[in-house]
Amino acid sequence: MIWVIYTLLILIGILVIMMSWILIAPVFIIINTKQDQYSFNLKGLINADLEINDLDPIIHLNTLVGKFDIQPSKVKKKKTKDKKDTSRKLKVRKEKKGKSAAAIRKFAFQALKTFKLKYLRVNVDTDDYVRNAQLYPLVRLLNRSERTFEINFTGKNELELIINNRLIKIIPPAIKLLISK
Repeated sequence: MIWVIYTLLILIGILVIMMSWILIAPVFIIINTKQDQYSFNLKGLINADLEINDLDPIIHLNTLVGKFDIQPSKVKKKKTKDKKDTSRKLKVRKEKKGKSAAAIRKFAFQALKTFKLKYLRVNVDTDDYVRNAQLYPLVRLLNRSERTFEINFTGKNELELIINNRLIKIIPPAIKLLISK
């Protein structure tokens, strides 16, 4: 009987460790248009890569359980039966349930502030030589070690972006949203 209790305690301990790892593990979002790399990575648990071939996206998932490929364009949708209601019912206005748009906007802004920029490189061509020349001094002023802006005259438009976060940092804004009216 005691071994059942020990087994349950071990399983609960493993579950608590996994849940705490999900909360404190770094989350990386990587966007690189030059190499067509779009990925979401929760260190040690999940890695999702988006591959776009001829406007047909494929999501490659690598998880603890295994590897999966998902094609959203080929996912079958469940058909719902259309029930025609012949009787007319009066439309009654229901009170809105849920949070106000301002509260949701505030949560979104606070959640976005928790993300940290690791690397940003923007390479832009406006297809107008005069505008490129006017933007060149501004772009030089904006450059820092973690962010680089470039103006080119060759027609290339590229973006490289790496941001990270930890899910535990989003919990306080979420709690504020749940408490607010």
